[in-house]
Amino acid sequence: YTIKVYAVSCWGKESEPISVTFTTPEQAVVASTGDLPQPDIFGIEFQADGVAIDKVSEQTLDYNGNPTTEFDETLDRYIGIFDGQTDYLYTDFFNFYEDVNTNITLETYVRLDEASGSYVNPFANFEQGGFGFEYTTSLNAMQFAARVNGSYHYIGTQKINLGEWYHYAATYDGEKLKFYVNGILNDEVEVA
Repeated sequence: YTIKVYAVSCWGKESEPISVTFTTPEQAVVASTGDLPQPDIFGIEFQADGVAIDKVSEQTLDYNGNPTTEFDETLDRYIGIFDGQTDYLYTDFFNFYEDVNTNITLETYVRLDEASGSYVNPFANFEQGGFGFEYTTSLNAMQFAARVNGSYHYIGTQKINLGEWYHYAATYDGEKLKFYVNGILNDEVEVA
């Protein structure tokens, strides 16, 4: 990208431009863990021994199956490996459903290596309300869904490439749902 800035006099005369040229990386830019804000409700941290800990409550999360972790050099941290059948469970997740009606921010890194079935929920709970990120195989797209004021609202149409990391964030401020991909606004919708 090249950005040029011109000074314009009140007579409409332009100066020579000041310009800067830069390129954006092909992959998601990852902040160091020291630069990240601290979560208010929960923040999952994976450890080398396969344990997932909520950084807010300091509780070890319950899980089903045999989840594993591995160190990812791109993200510079341990990541959870899910097989589509094994999920970490956050048992108090339903306690935050009402927060969606006022305000909420969720963010996560996701890399799908394969997808089967009609959808994949890398970070979600839609039972009796809820919110989360959902990959729809028929669209080959990641979306954000939230139940606000009794109805589900889906936003986002981010096409993905399997095997690539993406940073997803979604916000709700009481009026608008917004969906960001790698720091760029992908979609927004007013919610009544």
